Amino acid sequence: MNNNFTSTPLANSNKVAPSLNIPKIPKKFFIPVIVIFLIAVFYFRIFNKTSTLTFSGQATGVVKADWVTFVVSKVDSSTSAVTAVESSQTSIENLTLYLKTLGTADADISKGVYQLTPQTDGKYLVVNTLSVKYRNLDKVDNLIKGLYVNGATAISEMSYGVDDWSQIDGQVRADAIDDAKLKLNQTAKNLNKRPGRLVNIVDDSNNVISEIGPDGQPQIRLTKNIIVGYELR
Repeated sequence: MNNNFTSTPLANSNKVAPSLNIPKIPKKFFIPVIVIFLIAVFYFRIFNKTSTLTFSGQATGVVKADWVTFVVSKVDSSTSAVTAVESSQTSIENLTLYLKTLGTADADISKGVYQLTPQTDGKYLVVNTLSVKYRNLDKVDNLIKGLYVNGATAISEMSYGVDDWSQIDGQVRADAIDDAKLKLNQTAKNLNKRPGRLVNIVDDSNNVISEIGPDGQPQIRLTKNIIVGYELR
């Protein structure tokens, strides 16, 4: 096997490559050129600077209530602790039966834990409760009267609510964001800027009020405050 290797020199390999004739910039132009460059960079950063500002938005929405919740309390007493407890249980059963006759579902009636307390006069006091969710809002007044007639001692903690809270919450939140956008556009116009991208949204606070509407029906009023961050260009 022939392992001889012969290389051939490149033609004109000993010639020197011609040098480029680049004209030299006089030194007196260096400083003005650098100053102009720095001024251009400065103005570019000033007039093209992106800043982030926050804007508050607020909106209010009203929705009809779907149900009302409340607590029914019944107080019984006796010189015998056993008799007091038995009387309390009978009272609660009667109140429960009355609620069912008005169409209240079993799932909407929750029995509480009774409290037995000895009194200084030798009697035993029993406090028993029922937590109720009632949906026939047109008959709430009659329901409350009927509960008292059937032995209820007190009715408290009434609160109205809706089945789908996300619907009103989402709509009011979108309206609050629109309110913040109006302030963004006005600020951008005053500063001769352009509105940029949305940076963040923070739910600041919610205010929920149960009230009776102009039509006499219970309703929920939600007021939402948000903080929105936007870029200005």
